[in-house]
Amino acid sequence: MLLMRVGNERETELADILPMDGISLDEQISQELLHQDLSKLLALLNP
Repeated sequence: MLLMRVGNERETELADILPMDGISLDEQISQELLHQDLSKLLALLNP
């Protein structure tokens, strides 16, 4: 959804115009993927 094109010419992505507080979108995605991977690995360790 943040990659949706906006504006009259549809040349701008929504993520480019929204204020970003804290970490970048790339960092948020990386953290979420890491969290998912760690959760899967921990599930394998449970008896």
